[in-house]
Amino acid sequence: MPKPRSYVALFALIALLSLAGCGKPVISVVIEKSTNGQDADVGKGPEIPVGDPVTWTYTVTNKGTVTLEQILVTDDDLSVSPAYKSGDANADNKLQTTEAWVYEASGVALSGQYENVGRVRAVYEGKDYYDMDFSHYFGRQRLASVTLRKETNGSDANSEPGPYIIIGQQVVWSYRVENTGEVDLNGIVVTDDKGIIPVKVGGDDTDGILSPGEAWLFRAEGVAQAGQYSNIGKVEAYYGAQKVEDTDPSHYFGAAGPAIGIVKKTNGVDANSQPGPSVGLGEPVTWTYEVKNEGDVPLEDVAVTDDKGITPVYSSGDDGDGVLEVGETWVYSASGVAASGQYSNTGTAEGWFEGIKVSDSDLSHYFGVAPASIDMEKWTNG
Repeated sequence: MPKPRSYVALFALIALLSLAGCGKPVISVVIEKSTNGQDADVGKGPEIPVGDPVTWTYTVTNKGTVTLEQILVTDDDLSVSPAYKSGDANADNKLQTTEAWVYEASGVALSGQYENVGRVRAVYEGKDYYDMDFSHYFGRQRLASVTLRKETNGSDANSEPGPYIIIGQQVVWSYRVENTGEVDLNGIVVTDDKGIIPVKVGGDDTDGILSPGEAWLFRAEGVAQAGQYSNIGKVEAYYGAQKVEDTDPSHYFGAAGPAIGIVKKTNGVDANSQPGPSVGLGEPVTWTYEVKNEGDVPLEDVAVTDDKGITPVYSSGDDGDGVLEVGETWVYSASGVAASGQYSNTGTAEGWFEGIKVSDSDLSHYFGVAPASIDMEKWTNG
């Protein structure tokens, strides 16, 4: 079994040092070959798409103690011709012990595992000295790939519910088809599983070929239906006889519209009409405001106010996202002290959905009464 190159180099170095110690000239020429910048002595080496450029670099150094002449670099693949590039500092065509000469050759990647061997010959006092180095690469088939990204009203709604769209309003589906491979693609067809017909609206450079990195845009339109809706876009393309494809789902929710409701209570009583609960003058009054999303779309920027200058404060109900979801109820509260006589105030809740404002109001009452009292006067003999 041949020794690994590192051990061979180590033994050679030991021998050279021994010779140097004896006063004899040390003669050594070394070649290092790389493929596309990798010193691929063993293994499959770098993966290179078939037909892509391959560059072999050969670095020749003088590891001895004497100058070498008539340097010749060759490759066992006769179609590869190394050419000198640099390194001969004084241009004397002699490889000094301080120099490293660089040669280069180029080709295109073939399919499958490839190996070639770089060789160097040098001459000292009429005698030839040699070294060699292996290099490898793996020529892989060029990748054919296409990717589809589908959006509904500008949202990449891969999962439910997707954007909320009022029933009957316009729905716009956009389809972005990109060549994510390494070869040109032909026969591009975009379809939709719901019978929608996407139409190409841009991206093609007019040659009808989807080149690597190029993206084409398709578009389709419809009107929102009630409830949860989903459809799937699909693209097919060809590289010769090889078909590549991709799919992408999209969703929306067809909504009847936004709505909000508020129930205001005074000391726990939903006192929509007079007189409401009786409260002693100066005693505490607590108002609670229960705000519910009664529509089928989420509401944002929810605010609760009171017509008597009272400031309701949020206390509970939100799941932490700041959005009043469908069916969710938020609770606000405010407090004061009872005034005399009949009292009423109105709580109002507002919320927004995509520029649409909804609101609701609710009355509440109480009656402020003076504390009960008794007085007795007693007379004796008038």
